[in-house]
Amino acid sequence: MAENPQVYIDNWRKPPSPCAMQATVGDTVKISNGAERFFATVLVDGGEDGQVLVGAVDNFLVGSAPYTYGDFVGFQRSDIWHVRTQEERLAIIAALQLRLAAGERPEDIAQDSLQKTSQS
Repeated sequence: MAENPQVYIDNWRKPPSPCAMQATVGDTVKISNGAERFFATVLVDGGEDGQVLVGAVDNFLVGSAPYTYGDFVGFQRSDIWHVRTQEERLAIIAALQLRLAAGERPEDIAQDSLQKTSQS
């Protein structure tokens, strides 16, 4: 990690989420900057009292934010939309590997995922 990395602070926007208090280092959280929602992996846990957490952006953004994949962002627990634990991520990866091993094509898996997302 760089000696003095840039940590972006933005005007995060989110509805109340009870799972936000459970977020800890290594978890992936969904946050929003008001223009788009995206994932960040929590790297620094500021504590349960709402202190700022620091995470690394986990996907490429399509908007005009000054940060993108791999950049560090600071946010509060109240800014978290969703928490995905390390165990949940590993379970998703294992399920995808099983589908690929069974002969499913990656593009079919992606299409299936898009259809499920649009239904929720």
